[in-house]
Amino acid sequence: MWTFGHYPKLIKVKSRNYMSLEQCPECGHQWCMVPEEPFGSFPFWVSWPYEQQVFDLLIQKERGLLLHEWHEAMILENWQSLPAFEREYVEQWRNRTGRKHNFIDEHLNKERRPKKYIEKSWDIEKFAINIYQNFRN
Repeated sequence: MWTFGHYPKLIKVKSRNYMSLEQCPECGHQWCMVPEEPFGSFPFWVSWPYEQQVFDLLIQKERGLLLHEWHEAMILENWQSLPAFEREYVEQWRNRTGRKHNFIDEHLNKERRPKKYIEKSWDIEKFAINIYQNFRN
């Protein structure tokens, strides 16, 4: 996971519905980025575990809702294990949102709305498996 305070040098592969798939030019690994509010000025990158075709198909589902829920789940599950300097950037973002208008504080305060598709990051597997099965048929 990367925060806005530590911009990785990536190449944009695909962008749609306020989300992009980006790739490391050195190793080829792909990252999913969402610019969080306020003003979309706080980008967060999480590791993308599948091929680009899976991203291409899932980003179309309800204007990217499924992938946005997955991206939030990835951040919720991983932000506290970031190095201290990266956690400090997360804290800056939380402060900028008043510590209530972001999904981390909504979760901590038990005010997070139930998600339609993805509650835990691994929930994405069932959608990816379905896509792979459709590719084979």
